[in-house]
Amino acid sequence: MSEPDWFTSPLREVRREPLFLEQIAALGIDSRRLEEALAGLDYALSKRPEVFPQAPLTPFSRALLYIEGLPPLRVFFTYDAVQVKLICVEFTE
Repeated sequence: MSEPDWFTSPLREVRREPLFLEQIAALGIDSRRLEEALAGLDYALSKRPEVFPQAPLTPFSRALLYIEGLPPLRVFFTYDAVQVKLICVEFTE
């Protein structure tokens, strides 16, 4: 009944790619608020990245990140059986 090799760990490793880190730094968001929001997103993505929709015409999935007082952030990522890679981020319009 189980899918071989797909779920090798109960949690995937979440990696923040260089472009993602550059874009996060450029957004100018309070680091404490940002890290709290990212911690929640990291946990959700580590457990169930497949529930997030795929971005049209791209190889990426996407998630929305909400931080009080700011427009939502759109986070693009890829994943496999053992890791999630946060690729880039942008404010939604």
